[in-house]
Amino acid sequence: MEKAFEDKMRKVLIARRMKLLSTDDEIVKDAQGLLENDDVDLEDHAQTAQASEVIAKLDGKDSRELAEIDAAMGRLAEGQYGICTECDEAIPFGRLEVLPEARTCASCAELNEPRGVEARA
Repeated sequence: MEKAFEDKMRKVLIARRMKLLSTDDEIVKDAQGLLENDDVDLEDHAQTAQASEVIAKLDGKDSRELAEIDAAMGRLAEGQYGICTECDEAIPFGRLEVLPEARTCASCAELNEPRGVEARA
């Protein structure tokens, strides 16, 4: 893989990682503000509970995405970035530009995904 492309993807991955981490901080601050407000009525409690559920779901998705980004950064460091972990073939640049943390080529991702689930690997 070309060094220039690797450098570009490294920057993209770092930017995505930074955005996820800053978003998590904002969500935590917003949630703390909602949960610490003593002047709420019953309707506000329901909204606060709903907001907490949404935040928890977002946190799980963000954690998985962060783990995938970190794994991609590890593959970059090891010289394995852009190599499908299933078939050892090169992952097309176009796929990596759309999904920089991709572990597999589109063919392998399609084979490994359950029907009806969008490929994310």
